[in-house]
Amino acid sequence: WNLVSVAKTVADYTPSDVIPTASSSAYAYAASYQAVTTTENGRGYWLKFHGGQVLSVSGTQISSGSVPLATGWNIVGPLSSPVSAGSIVTTPPGLVVSEVYGYEGGYQSATTLMPGKGYWVKSSGAGTIDFGGASSGMTSAGNPFAETDSDLRALDLEFSDDLGNRQVLSIGTGTVNEGFAELPPVPPAGAFDVRFASGKRIAKVGGNGSQMGSFVIRLQPAGGNVRIILPAQSRVGANGLANGLVFSLSDATGKTIAVSSDAPVAADLGRATDVTLTVSSQGQPHVYRLEQNYPNPFNPTTTIAWQLPGEPRVYALEGS
Repeated sequence: WNLVSVAKTVADYTPSDVIPTASSSAYAYAASYQAVTTTENGRGYWLKFHGGQVLSVSGTQISSGSVPLATGWNIVGPLSSPVSAGSIVTTPPGLVVSEVYGYEGGYQSATTLMPGKGYWVKSSGAGTIDFGGASSGMTSAGNPFAETDSDLRALDLEFSDDLGNRQVLSIGTGTVNEGFAELPPVPPAGAFDVRFASGKRIAKVGGNGSQMGSFVIRLQPAGGNVRIILPAQSRVGANGLANGLVFSLSDATGKTIAVSSDAPVAADLGRATDVTLTVSSQGQPHVYRLEQNYPNPFNPTTTIAWQLPGEPRVYALEGS
């Protein structure tokens, strides 16, 4: 699946004529995905292709123009010239309240809108996006965590699959810039997507408490097995989050898949659609563990260390 647009004036705007190598209908977005029978300049569309290819569209260059924006998410496409994401102009000004997202095997923040590609933007109201303008209509998102919090840092959770798709989610402390943390709508079925259940690419963990938080992550596999790389525990403290932060990943049944260590940990998620990420400090156990006793039991006394992730319960040998 790809986000594409028509960047030139063409004789026939029928999807099959403009982009004849697509293997699917063209889907626009207006509160939901809708198959269209004609395309427009300035709009973006989902199209599926059987393999990688370079598209060439014959037509007349377009130097400037305006595209209607609806309240909420819109798929747009630049005209015949690249457009800097930081210099997008809207009427009225300042309508864009999100990152600009392209799709390259996963949603990615875009710094430049390229002709022929489609991009997601979220608008705070009805208006137009004006390509070819000279003044800035939005501010670059920058760090989605508030810069006023000197302690905050973001750590990345990297998801990928056998087909080369990739999506990065982040976790951190501080105040999250909600608008720039939100991801666009989930792509069509069969397109790779990973996001927190909140619909965001960023999750905020609590302060210095032992249990920092649990977050459901939604996955939409694209046909290959999905993998995740958990950041190293030591790196967490170095980045300014609570020292000794531990990541634990479990599947829909509650079974632990992976626990972070002193080095990044890679885990195979198969084709799971839901996993839960639990973030805790080292002060709070996150798995069941029974350590080797010391000294050996032939001594008068021995010490057995253990840890439980919850409230301990002690049972007599008889089972009571």
